[in-house]
Amino acid sequence: MFFILQSLGIKVDLALVNYHTRKESNLEEKYAKELAKKFDLKLFLASAPKFESNFESRAREFRYNFFEDVIEKENYQTLLTAHHLGDRLEWFFMRLIRGAGAVELSGIEFVSKRFTKSKKTYLLIRPLLNISKDELLDFLDSNQIKYFIDSSNYNQDIERNYIRANFSEPLLKRYKNGIKRSFEYLERDKLYLNKCFRVKKIIKDLAIFQLKDPFCSDRAASSFLKQKGILISTKERENLVKNGFSLIGRKWVAQREKDLLFISPFYKASIPKNMKEKFRIAKIPPKIRPYIYLEKIKLF
Repeated sequence: MFFILQSLGIKVDLALVNYHTRKESNLEEKYAKELAKKFDLKLFLASAPKFESNFESRAREFRYNFFEDVIEKENYQTLLTAHHLGDRLEWFFMRLIRGAGAVELSGIEFVSKRFTKSKKTYLLIRPLLNISKDELLDFLDSNQIKYFIDSSNYNQDIERNYIRANFSEPLLKRYKNGIKRSFEYLERDKLYLNKCFRVKKIIKDLAIFQLKDPFCSDRAASSFLKQKGILISTKERENLVKNGFSLIGRKWVAQREKDLLFISPFYKASIPKNMKEKFRIAKIPPKIRPYIYLEKIKLF
């Protein structure tokens, strides 16, 4: 991605996380330093701790926390990542085997709006999502550009790698153009399905959505929480749609009140009787009230 952007005259700075899990890690860091010096760019480096369990999820959390720290300190507006068509198809299969609807199956977005911990807005852009790994390697080889292969990708004990080796890569070799078209259709369907809800109000971390149908509640919650870097599990989705309530990742709560969906961080609080009555009259769901009360949000 860096070299494609350079060829288009688009200047970017670099950010790299070294996980120290592969022999190539230090060589990649050295190469990044060489590129930064050669092209007169800023380079931001982070050295990750050793993760004893849940490596992928914890590494991702560490990576994006680092990126967002850089965005805040340096006042960047945009983060670009090099996810490609193969990553998109892997995500499709990973959601498919867990149970997902059309919106979730459409997968990784080209552009998404994100927020840092201090609520600074930035755009996460993945410009290579419609380009396959083979096409990227052809570009590198034809331009005689040095690159590295991640040896950990061959470890099929990791679910994503198993899916890549046995499903996504073989399918892309034979049906790449058809897969690209299918993702285009899914993107169109996603736009239509997302019209079944609209944002009514967002204050701090409280979101209120107007729903056209109760079945839209999981899509609204997913859309909002994805901006926070949170993915809703299948069980959490089912609870929200069927029961009108879901505790998400033990940190967020979503609760439906007729045609409105309320989402907020999950707080506990002892609320005075007079405030309880105001909440009841305003039809604020019980699980949402502690956040509104403790954060002193004015809804009435």
